[in-house]
Order: sequence, then structure tokens, then C-alpha cells
Amino acid sequence: FVHVRVEEEDYPQALEIIRAWEAAQPPSSDSKDEPARPAGGLQLFLAGFVLGAALMYWWLKLPSV
Repeated sequence: FVHVRVEEEDYPQALEIIRAWEAAQPPSSDSKDEPARPAGGLQLFLAGFVLGAALMYWWLKLPSV
């Protein structure tokens, strides 16, 4: 957020500058036109977590040499 203060006589010119700046900005990334991220990230994470836990359990149960 930006707060701009100008003298009353400079208001029309300041408004013109601000409108030109806003028109030059890229569209916001909140656009609904973007495709949704594919599902499966959580499932992949959970599968890796379970596999890692199982491997650590197996490795810790091996007899010490």
C-alpha cells in the first residue's frame, strides 16, 4: 500500500502519473484463469513419510555389529 500526499494544485498531475503507473503494472497473480495445481502432492508426501518411517524402523531393528 502506498500513501501519496501532494499539494492541491499538483493533484491533477499526480493523479495522471498514478493512473499511468497502475496501467503499466502486470496483471495480479490472483487470476482465476490459471490452471489449478494438480492434486497428489499431499499423497506423495505421505507415501514418502510412511516409506521412510518403515525403512528407519527396519534399520534400527538390525542387530548391532
